[in-house]
Amino acid sequence: MNPLKILTKDVPPQGLTFHWKRNASEFGFSPELVLLDQLEIEASLSPCENIFLFEGRVKTVVEEQCSRCLKKFPLSLEADFKIDYEPASAQPDVSGHEIELRPEEFDISYYTNDLLELDVDLRDVVLLALPMTPVCSADCPGICVMCGQLKAAGDCDCAQEAVDERWQKLTQLKKKMEEE
Repeated sequence: MNPLKILTKDVPPQGLTFHWKRNASEFGFSPELVLLDQLEIEASLSPCENIFLFEGRVKTVVEEQCSRCLKKFPLSLEADFKIDYEPASAQPDVSGHEIELRPEEFDISYYTNDLLELDVDLRDVVLLALPMTPVCSADCPGICVMCGQLKAAGDCDCAQEAVDERWQKLTQLKKKMEEE
């Protein structure tokens, strides 16, 4: 039995606590996401009638590419999560029309056949924790937009200001006005 898929009947009334270390292959991440360490999961699963509260923290280290200098670097990720599992029968019927989700509905997953598939939601927690524009350090100078040389490696011979040709007429007008 996959410990990341739990039958609701196997959850005792007092709930379950977990401390797992899992490989990325158990979550179905795309090959582009390279995990440099196992996923460490500290969590609890608590029943309340037919609703189950799954909450905890996931930690790992991923290989990212700096959005400024394009170098690969290790990035430590930590993310807290709180997910309510409700039976699929509680899922609202949205066929044929749009509904607006309330903020408290964002963290609800639905289960069928009395099976809680924790791996799917844990994968989503990790993916949502990834930064949109990762940087290797806050003071990373990046690369020269003209020649592509790393700015940290030293100055290049490129002009410091790249002039967009679309603004050239305004630049000429500004110079003319300053001369007057």
